Amino acid sequence: MTVSDGDILRVSAEISKQNDTYVNVYHLKASFASDQDDEDVFDAVRAWLGDAYDYLDDLMNDGYDFEQVTVVNLTQDTVVGQDDWDTVTSGASNADDLPRQCAPVIRFPTNVLGSQGRKFMLGFTETENSGSGNLSSTLQTALGNFAAEILDGVAVTINDDLIPGNWNIGLSRFVPWISAIVNTFFGTQRRRVVGSGS
Repeated sequence: MTVSDGDILRVSAEISKQNDTYVNVYHLKASFASDQDDEDVFDAVRAWLGDAYDYLDDLMNDGYDFEQVTVVNLTQDTVVGQDDWDTVTSGASNADDLPRQCAPVIRFPTNVLGSQGRKFMLGFTETENSGSGNLSSTLQTALGNFAAEILDGVAVTINDDLIPGNWNIGLSRFVPWISAIVNTFFGTQRRRVVGSGS
């Protein structure tokens, strides 16, 4: 199978700790001069995620494991690939991790009003808290480097790129991210209790 120009891909990046699995989802749009094989696209996506998360893994608690990457072509309703992460394997810090709802937030604005990407990052340790609820300067720098790598998108070939952004299935609209903002304070992502809500 191949990925064609204009196809929308959903990338699921799975990280676990003990029995809990956390997934950050990214959407990419193909800007291709020609069709590209699924295997080549998947390898490029895995390398992109590996390069980005490599800025963060040393600051993450060593109980967090990078499990797998899954890429689905939403346009063609096919699985592009699923495998282990490319380079990162687990966190490297033996310091205590922060409470699970205490997470750095990266915002990815777009040129469309009301359309903004957000990523809640996880696994960081108490040493990355400045003591006043703010991220340490080390963590801010690492997240800035991570965000820049994500914004660069995925170069499959010299003329074939995958662009990160927001995908709205109801509007059939893809909006590219244009910048990144790392909040200097920790955020809280609400998670539903099992069996509560829809």
